[in-house]
Amino acid sequence: MIAAGNRNAGISGPGQTMGSLTIRALRRYPERPAFSGDGGTLSYVGAADLIGMYCKARD
Repeated sequence: MIAAGNRNAGISGPGQTMGSLTIRALRRYPERPAFSGDGGTLSYVGAADLIGMYCKARD
């Protein structure tokens, strides 16, 4: 049972960050649409790749 006021209880474990949880979710369902708009649709795997490129560019 999740305690009131603690919505994230039980979701993450030791050493996990919001970023690692996001990437894990994006990789779990690669074909699903992550973002959709007038310019087209970006899949979860496409979003994960884009995030990875941004992170690499910042290093």
